[in-house]
Amino acid sequence: MRQGTKQIVETYPNDLVTSSQLRTLGFNIPLTKRYLEFAADALEQEIGENGRYQRVDNSPNIIIQDDEDEDEDEELDTDIIDNESIEDDEIEINDDTAENGSEPEQEPEPNSESEEKLE
Repeated sequence: MRQGTKQIVETYPNDLVTSSQLRTLGFNIPLTKRYLEFAADALEQEIGENGRYQRVDNSPNIIIQDDEDEDEDEELDTDIIDNESIEDDEIEINDDTAENGSEPEQEPEPNSESEEKLE
């Protein structure tokens, strides 16, 4: 069984070794399942969430740091801040005023004469 598995790995190095491949070489089903469980680490395989074997991804994550990207990010941050300050300075227009096209009516300020009449 080891020689058969070796042939499969040499022929298809990036593929999974499955029990169906080993059965085609003439091995019985229970033996192929047990062998794959035993040799899973060496074959870089593991049982996935769906219950089937899948390749183990042991490759390290590659992180490339570029100083130019950091400078561009800082420029974008300042642009966003500038846009926010522009929005804060904008004048709000009341919908009623915009529809009528006239100045909003203001209540008259109370003066001393009208206050005296009320008393």
